Amino acid sequence: MTNARSECPVANVLDIVGDRWTLLIIRDIAVFKKTSFSEMAASAEGIPPSTLTARLQMLVHEAFITKSELVGVPGRQYRYELSRKGQSLLPILEAMMHWDDRSGTEPGNLRVKP
Repeated sequence: MTNARSECPVANVLDIVGDRWTLLIIRDIAVFKKTSFSEMAASAEGIPPSTLTARLQMLVHEAFITKSELVGVPGRQYRYELSRKGQSLLPILEAMMHWDDRSGTEPGNLRVKP
């Protein structure tokens, strides 16, 4: 993590993944197997393209995801994948999904697929 503003680990993690969109991007990559900008931009939550760009850049910078250029396709297209560091967030997503199930909120039907 760059420029930690606190000695509190919870605050430091929230500085990276505590906004409205970052964990949803991680979810899209891990659960829904989305690997391109356009696939993530089409998510039901409606992330604005400029926000998606900024969050993807931050996640690459913080090494939670990797970005590789696709060769042999028209234009500049990239594939995003979870890094080992990004995969370490999956238990947190699973815990959030379990909490959603227990709390009785909807839809409560997401599951991380291996």
